[in-house]
Amino acid sequence: MDRYAGKVFIAGADTGIGQYVAQVLCASPDIELVETPAVAVEEAICCIDEGADAAGIREMAQMVERLAPKHVAVISSWQVYPRGTDETAFENSRVSPDTHLGRLCAEAEDVVGGAARRAGAVLTVLRPAMMFGTGIGGEAVEMFRQVISGRYFSLRGVRALRSTVCALDVARVAVALLGTEGVYNVSDGREHTLVEIAEAMSANTGMHKRTVVLPRRWAKILAATLGVLPGLRSCWGREALAEKSVSCMVDTSALAQVAPQLTFHDTLEVLSRRDKEYPYQDE
Repeated sequence: MDRYAGKVFIAGADTGIGQYVAQVLCASPDIELVETPAVAVEEAICCIDEGADAAGIREMAQMVERLAPKHVAVISSWQVYPRGTDETAFENSRVSPDTHLGRLCAEAEDVVGGAARRAGAVLTVLRPAMMFGTGIGGEAVEMFRQVISGRYFSLRGVRALRSTVCALDVARVAVALLGTEGVYNVSDGREHTLVEIAEAMSANTGMHKRTVVLPRRWAKILAATLGVLPGLRSCWGREALAEKSVSCMVDTSALAQVAPQLTFHDTLEVLSRRDKEYPYQDE
């Protein structure tokens, strides 16, 4: 991190991932975090989450052009790739988002990325896998709610995999790759099933409940009945059922090539609170 000594501005510092980025940056005495983009900065890290909107993304782009930093990082999401394909996503895979967050991130990559290029900055785009951490919303939070309420279920005979990553590790990658041009998927490099993730979430709460497993035929029948109800759509809707049927994995070989020194926590060990080295925020 010493080679990035100087002023850094975090656009989206109030987001969950933005707070992790600030935590990583503050660990270096050579970094000065700039709270308001009123002075020139060497680095700008733009954080996108589901609370963003088109106007906010345009403001980020205008900020980048005005401050003209040397390096710009955009923390996007794996959801810029189409879901439901059951194929591993590479950085050159088709960008065709079908979620709200995915569409926001695709727009940010285009708009903020364009501003960075016009400003002559080196642009780094990160596409984290399913991300976990304090203050991180989206798909992980929805799944967690279903698990602790006892509504989560898996499909019998279906081994749906997910790439996952801790938000702290994503923040570390964002700082480490400042000045490295390119698009990089980010995950912990491990394969986890949805059942394993659900059971780790259950362990996180101390409940240690086993996940309900339903035959696909029963699940389809229940989805046809319950999925039409607004309050149950996120759990029983057709899209929710389809997501449980396929794997969503990202390839991270490009990241490993440019930053082989980076190591990652096992997300499930962190999620289940078994990782003795992880700095849990409530401890």
